[in-house]
Amino acid sequence: MQSPFDVLASASGVGLFAGMLDAFPGLDAAGHAAINRGSAERLFPWFAMERGRQACRRLTPKNDLPKKVGGDFHPLGTHVVVVTRPSGELMYICRRLLWAVVWTVVPQAAAAWLATTPALAGITYDMVNVGNPGNANDTTGYGAVNDLYSIGKYDVTIGQYTAFLNAVAATDTYALYNASMATDLNVAGISRSGSSGSFSYSVITNGGSSANRPITYVHWLDTARFANWMSNGQPTGAQSNTTTENGAYDLTRGSYVKNSTNPNTGAAPTFFVPTENEWYKAAYYSPIKGGVGSPGYWIFATQSNSAPGNQVGGTANQANYATGSGYSVTQSPTFSASQNYLSDVGAFSGSASYYGTFDQSGNVAQWNDLSGGNIKGFRGGSWNNNSSGLLSSSQRVEGQYVGSGDGTARVGIRLAGQYIVAPVPEIDTKGLTHVIALLTGALGFLERRRLRRCHPSMG
Repeated sequence: MQSPFDVLASASGVGLFAGMLDAFPGLDAAGHAAINRGSAERLFPWFAMERGRQACRRLTPKNDLPKKVGGDFHPLGTHVVVVTRPSGELMYICRRLLWAVVWTVVPQAAAAWLATTPALAGITYDMVNVGNPGNANDTTGYGAVNDLYSIGKYDVTIGQYTAFLNAVAATDTYALYNASMATDLNVAGISRSGSSGSFSYSVITNGGSSANRPITYVHWLDTARFANWMSNGQPTGAQSNTTTENGAYDLTRGSYVKNSTNPNTGAAPTFFVPTENEWYKAAYYSPIKGGVGSPGYWIFATQSNSAPGNQVGGTANQANYATGSGYSVTQSPTFSASQNYLSDVGAFSGSASYYGTFDQSGNVAQWNDLSGGNIKGFRGGSWNNNSSGLLSSSQRVEGQYVGSGDGTARVGIRLAGQYIVAPVPEIDTKGLTHVIALLTGALGFLERRRLRRCHPSMG
């Protein structure tokens, strides 16, 4: 079976760009005519020479590409996008190439398409490492972790969960979608259209774009299925053992203990629900709380022992929760059933934990795995809690089982994963040879100049 990069490499220039344009039904004939091999090569001079994997690498630095649509991050962040052409043919296209072309040539059509089309599967979930293994428990009895691991920098967003639904919930066998995701305007963000077998999902506008706000109305099994999907490489298809029902957790047995090996990959699960200790450590622990060599725990996940403020922005020790003066988003004590109260993940940019996580105090609480067994809970507090709900001593257990009914407007998802080891940079031997040759030539030139100065007869 060909990889997406192989498919991309074998596509002709004209065919590739035609496939891109087929994803934008609003384009007229003039728009189609604007893209041909000649214009592609004028936009990207290397296009005729390099395809596939090199196209992704040679395009342009990632930071130079457009990041936002109408002020919000668009959901496309990984390397390959699958586009279905009107003929039914699947096109596997390098994301960077696709978006560079689209935003360079047809920006208005691109923006319109993103605004009306369900998010495509394929997400990037940022993780931060949690080191300092072997730390002691806090006085609450939680926080000790003997292993290295990573944890989500942010809550899973509505945009990311929408991509998940579009990948696996055309027939939503296990009710990953909750109708309140569209109707509870305090947290709404996803609408569903179509009928079973052809459901599609879209991010909705709710007092602004919902894409970068945390997902809610998820119970623990939704969280485990999302972790399975991530561990399985974000596949597309029905909810089955290779997509959502096995991976980090075997959900077919009625037992929810994490697998030591993902049966779909033969390796340890790359994503999973954090244990309570893993969640707690990432939120409150600092190896230098009292100075170098003096570790300890903060009371709030903002590196503070004082209750946070609730002003969005870069000020330190702030969080999305309800203070005496009002809710964070509105700064008013008056509750409204039609008001969104969620903030974008990471919006309190000056209030990270020691390890660099955001919103482990406030916005929405997050599911954890209390014992590594069948009893689950959540921590962190939410937009509707007062400061007591954000305390490190505040623990919530949602029943003895993890079935439906556990999902609320105040609980979301944060995944944990394997410790991230930075890859060793590849040595470009050909390039290194050229550099050595240049250095050798330069040294030889300098040596000849030195000799000529010392012995003019050698000139």
